[in-house]
Amino acid sequence: HVWVTGGRGSQKGFYIISPGGQMDGAALEGGQVPEGVRVQGMAQQAIRRPSGEIQEQRYDAAEPGQGASRAKVAAFTFFEPWDWVIGADTFEDDYFDARRQVARVLTRLLGRLAGGGLLVILLALVLAVVLGRHLARPVLRLNTLAGTLADGDIERARTGLAEWDLPEGGAAGDEIRQLAQSFRRMIEALGRLVGQVR
Repeated sequence: HVWVTGGRGSQKGFYIISPGGQMDGAALEGGQVPEGVRVQGMAQQAIRRPSGEIQEQRYDAAEPGQGASRAKVAAFTFFEPWDWVIGADTFEDDYFDARRQVARVLTRLLGRLAGGGLLVILLALVLAVVLGRHLARPVLRLNTLAGTLADGDIERARTGLAEWDLPEGGAAGDEIRQLAQSFRRMIEALGRLVGQVR
């Protein structure tokens, strides 16, 4: 609740702005206003301090219409240029309930962010494995052909290279194609060299 009372002048002891606006202009003392005596005491305390200095007070109070009292906190200050005492109060458990709710929302949000981050990492790993295999397969095939060639089987290496569908497009595909063409030229050159020696 937010409230404003008069400080020292003609509005002293009266609500200027009451909680919910239902008691604007009502006298704080005389039993007409719930907690009126307490609010008047806070107003008296505020005007004894420098203008703008915020003070706090904790006390037990009952919600209107409910019998059990609960811990309440009020903050108030005197605003001398307008001769107003401005205050706000709330039940502490209402404040802490809101605080706990915000903490729960933040915890859920952090959990979702962590889950989303893990999902992104997992997708990146899967993509890396798939792309790695895709890029490594032609290199492994060339390695197998190089092994066949190293074993002296030029004809099988030539046939294996001729049967191979080279990858299309992309920088990696172009590099693999260039490597395979260089490999083909090397096999042809070795074939001619072996033919000349025989």
